[in-house]
Amino acid sequence: MILTDVQIEGFRRFASPVRLDGLGPGLNVLAAPNEAGKSTLLTALKAALMVRSSSKAKPVKDLQPYGGGAPHVALSFTWKGMECHLEKQFLSKAFTRLILGPERFEGIRRKRLCAPCWGWKKPVREKPLACGAPCWWGRGKALCSRT
Repeated sequence: MILTDVQIEGFRRFASPVRLDGLGPGLNVLAAPNEAGKSTLLTALKAALMVRSSSKAKPVKDLQPYGGGAPHVALSFTWKGMECHLEKQFLSKAFTRLILGPERFEGIRRKRLCAPCWGWKKPVREKPLACGAPCWWGRGKALCSRT
């Protein structure tokens, strides 16, 4: 899986839409001043990949911007040569939409369908903002999955 684009809106400090594009194979480095939102983008990515959109847990509620709203994340990526898209909205009017090349899926089945994209042999039990992907880094921490 090669991440190419991340879009967030209504996510912590980003009430307005923000897009990070131009990502590709190899190492992608995100550098910006303190409090620019680097950790928020990483949290949005983790939420999109590992948290149920229907979750009402406190860590999910903490994703809302200060004025309220529904956190929304959209990822574009290539997988097995296909252009793919994963979109989630949390809390209000929660939904999950996954497009794998020509196929489109919505709702709960996404968990089982995404497992091969992330390299999992079977679906990982989801926990709010918990680890499940091979490795995640953020603010001096490395969160690695069970093998």
